[in-house]
Amino acid sequence: MDVRNAAAKKYYDEFANRDFSFITVTGNAAVQAVIAEAKKYLVLAYSQANRYGPSSYDCSSYMQAVFRTVIGRDIGINTWAQETDAGTLIPVNQRRAGDLLLFGVPGDPYHVALSLGGDDIYHAANPDKGILQDKIWPGTEFFPYIAIRIPELE
Repeated sequence: MDVRNAAAKKYYDEFANRDFSFITVTGNAAVQAVIAEAKKYLVLAYSQANRYGPSSYDCSSYMQAVFRTVIGRDIGINTWAQETDAGTLIPVNQRRAGDLLLFGVPGDPYHVALSLGGDDIYHAANPDKGILQDKIWPGTEFFPYIAIRIPELE
């Protein structure tokens, strides 16, 4: 027991005063559930004409369906409603898995995607590509201007 106590004290002393604030936790159950639900849609088509499923969605109805299924709340019918009502606006560089990412200009977004963490996203891209996993591209037009943190995922 003395050996175990000495080892525990050694590690405690080594790490007790370190700053771990740089670590972001994104693995909570709600975030994982949202990502798992969103992944189920990857085989579906993109359509604005038939945007409410079950076989096709546009970008905002895809996000609405995923979040309604997982958290039981309507996050908005279109990108504008999602920007204004879904959650807390945060800078894109603070994005994490489970956040919504909006493309366009503030007050007039044209596209929304689900952050998987880093530069990876799920989104309903267009009629040719459908719903897929993709990347955002810093320094290009395909980069979001804002992220939205959904309160139920915090």
